[in-house]
Amino acid sequence: MTSALDTVVGAAILDLLAELRKALGVALMFISHDITTVRAICDQVMILYAGRRAEFGGMGALDRAPTHPYTNLLLSSVPELRAGWLDGLASSAIGEAGGGLSMADTRQPCPFFRRCAARIAGVCDVEPPPVRHLTKGSDILCHRTEDDLVSLLQRQTLPVAGA
Repeated sequence: MTSALDTVVGAAILDLLAELRKALGVALMFISHDITTVRAICDQVMILYAGRRAEFGGMGALDRAPTHPYTNLLLSSVPELRAGWLDGLASSAIGEAGGGLSMADTRQPCPFFRRCAARIAGVCDVEPPPVRHLTKGSDILCHRTEDDLVSLLQRQTLPVAGA
């Protein structure tokens, strides 16, 4: 919504939306690829991949591990203004990020299967992922348990957002 605008004008529009939301007591649905802006103005966030929900929860929950493997990849892709920010990404994650979405992927039980560093062959490509409630308060659609995802993060086979 604001990506094509001058930075100052974009910020003014976001401020106006926040004021209207507060003054009128209404909820807004904000759709964006700009994670920084989403973090600044949203209370809750739903991460979609190929039009399907991957994760849903409070904005603060996204800053705490674990997350859905796609959410992790998405958050890890936000550039940081510090030397070596790419060094914290698992090498497998960089390879997974390079793959694009095909029409065949959208017909899979999990459309992220081909790109997922946490995929389980014979499970993720056969059965739709269940909804898992994480202790941090968000819900993900994934065959991996919270303990599995934490273990994969510790072994650095998943990207680590904000590392």
